[in-house]
Amino acid sequence: MEELPAPSGAHPRTERWSRVELRVGRLVWLSAVLASLDRPFAERSGELRGFVEALAEHLTNCARRSAARE
Repeated sequence: MEELPAPSGAHPRTERWSRVELRVGRLVWLSAVLASLDRPFAERSGELRGFVEALAEHLTNCARRSAARE
């Protein structure tokens, strides 16, 4: 893990970024792990980006269905 400088416009003491490289067999679970961190993240893998987008869409649809039932 490598600590990176804060993104432009962010306060360097409160917005620290770390670079983490993972080697995993399957990426599907990683989108949920990243979401659970409740921190901003950026991914370089197009495949992982697809899983993140699919998870976001799934959660949005579930939230909308729950709201419609209320």
